[in-house]
Amino acid sequence: MVKRAAIVMFLGAVLLYCAGIYADAAERFGLVFDVQGDVEVRRPDGKVTKLKKAEHVLFPVSEGDRVKVARGKVVIVSVKDNKGYELAANTEGVVKDRRLVAVRGSIREIEGLNPPGKGVSGSIGGIVLRSIRPCVKAVSPVNTCILDVTPELMWENTCQGDKKVIVKIISGEQMIFHTESAANSLTVPSGMLQYGKEYRWIIDGGKDRNISGGGFTIVREDEAKDISQRIAFYRERGDDLSYRLSYIFYLLDKNLNEMAKGEIQKLKKDYPENAYIRETIKTE
Repeated sequence: MVKRAAIVMFLGAVLLYCAGIYADAAERFGLVFDVQGDVEVRRPDGKVTKLKKAEHVLFPVSEGDRVKVARGKVVIVSVKDNKGYELAANTEGVVKDRRLVAVRGSIREIEGLNPPGKGVSGSIGGIVLRSIRPCVKAVSPVNTCILDVTPELMWENTCQGDKKVIVKIISGEQMIFHTESAANSLTVPSGMLQYGKEYRWIIDGGKDRNISGGGFTIVREDEAKDISQRIAFYRERGDDLSYRLSYIFYLLDKNLNEMAKGEIQKLKKDYPENAYIRETIKTE
């Protein structure tokens, strides 16, 4: 028997949790705000990232990272104290005890820089960066787990004039897909995405327009098969209310938020006067 417990689906959450998938990263110190020339970040595990301005603005710098500037400069802004640090040529620094300290050369502190809010650190999900003409909005998939490695990305584009946007998919800190589109949707080509991985995708409207983005996680392949079988089981039961409710709760339990939202909308349309359904299954 289904208990009337309050089940709240937070579609606006930034972090996506799927079974067996969790964020496991070092403590975030700051973000790269500017980079010029020959700059690299070396993680404690030895992984080195060569920073490029076109790809690494807002690149995260964490506890234990070493930042080396052979030529040019890099500006890193702490997310905790709103303080900026500029490393010039022939400078090397390390993040230690929540501070960026010089190992070689000197580091200049910069006042007046402001990092993004806490909601942006970590996985980006469903954020919309508004600018002069906010006319692009990511629609799906946003803040949800999905079953398919070739999902359809959908967005709204009410911009006047040229409808072309740039579509990017990001895995970790790497951009793995980049294309231009004048449509409002795009099916991700096969071979790009993997089961059990978390991704972010961005729609860039271009100069004087906004950027919109979303996050999603593809469940593990073995779990996707089990979930698909369970979904088929519930769908075969049709309009039986007990199974319809169980189907919704199952989708919520698996963080299949977008699928659940569709079923909730249909349920509330079929039972518009039922206050218990409204109070038990909430959406934001």
